[in-house]
Amino acid sequence: MGIIAGHWQSDSGAICDDGLQEVDVNLQIAQATVELLRAQGYRAELLAEFDPALDGYVAAALVSVHCDSCVADLSGFKVARLTDSAVPETEDRLVDALYQAYEVETGLAPHPNTITNDMRQYHAFRRIAPATPGAIIECGFLGGDRLMLTHQQDRVARGIAEGIIAFLSPE
Repeated sequence: MGIIAGHWQSDSGAICDDGLQEVDVNLQIAQATVELLRAQGYRAELLAEFDPALDGYVAAALVSVHCDSCVADLSGFKVARLTDSAVPETEDRLVDALYQAYEVETGLAPHPNTITNDMRQYHAFRRIAPATPGAIIECGFLGGDRLMLTHQQDRVARGIAEGIIAFLSPE
C-alpha cells in the first residue's frame, strides 16, 4: 500500500506562527505509519505529494496523511475519498475503517463538517489506478491537537495503520 506524506517534496502546507510546518509533521507520521505496517508484514511505501509513482498506482490502498490548520480552538480529524470514485463502496469501507480505528487510538473526535472539496477532489485520487482505493486523512488541527500531532505521533500512526489493517482484513 502507499502512504503519501502530504506536501512532502512540494510545499510546506500550513505554517503556524511559531514556524511549525505541516509538511514536517505529515512526514513523521507517514514514516511511522509505513514502519508499523511493515512490522505487521505488509508491503508499504512512502510516497511524496506529487510522486511520479502515483501515475497508475496499483495497491490494496492509498492513504494521504495531512494535518489541518493552526487554529488553536479547533480539534478533531476527518477522512474523505474521491467524490466520483470508480470504487465507492470499497473506498467507503476504507474511510469508515480509518474513522473507527483512528478515533479509538487517538481519542480525537471526527470533525466532518470541515471536509473540503480539495479533500474530495484530491489530485492523487485522479492519478492512481481507478481500482486502487484511496483516502485522505487530516490527522488533527496543528493548533488544537498539536500535542498529539507532535509528541504522540506513535498513537496517530497506529490509528492510521490499524484503520488500513482493518480495511484489508476479511469481515
